[in-house]
Amino acid sequence: KYSTVVGAVENATCETCPAFSVSLDGSATLDSCKCDLGYLGADGATCTACPVGTYKATNGSAACSNCPGNFYSESVAAVSFDTCVECVGNSLAPEGSGDRKACGCVFGFTDHRFGFPDQGDCAPCYEGTFKNFSGPLECTACPANAVSPEGSASISNCSCDRGYVGDGLSDCVACPANQYKDVVGIGVCL
Repeated sequence: KYSTVVGAVENATCETCPAFSVSLDGSATLDSCKCDLGYLGADGATCTACPVGTYKATNGSAACSNCPGNFYSESVAAVSFDTCVECVGNSLAPEGSGDRKACGCVFGFTDHRFGFPDQGDCAPCYEGTFKNFSGPLECTACPANAVSPEGSASISNCSCDRGYVGDGLSDCVACPANQYKDVVGIGVCL
């Protein structure tokens, strides 16, 4: 509350600060009203809640702070960094994220369901697949007759399997009859 009345002798002369703001005892002006923790706005004006993905740990007109990258917060009017939740392993989120689905699995990892790590860490792409982007969606299969190690993050990790030749970036071709290739990767049929 605040009072503009000089020499006031009773509490009835005090005016109420706008919603979600407070003032010190003995305040004499509307601009003495400061937004509460978790709210932002000019001194003496309407205060609005900090949106999801942010928090504000001080009273006053300061801006809300974003949760850092790789964290998210689904709380409105959050008052502490403690409301920011770290993304699960092998996933990332941009600064100021307000939903756990913003945590997308990194290159070479997926949750093998929808690409969102809803129930645990993101897992490496299976052998023979790769994922060259972060976020939702499954890993992509290597071209026909090509293999890749678990957790591959690029099609360049795909190599032609034994008995097949090519660059691994497109379908690998079988060695002709009476020839063989006994290694994975670059090689020729003998």
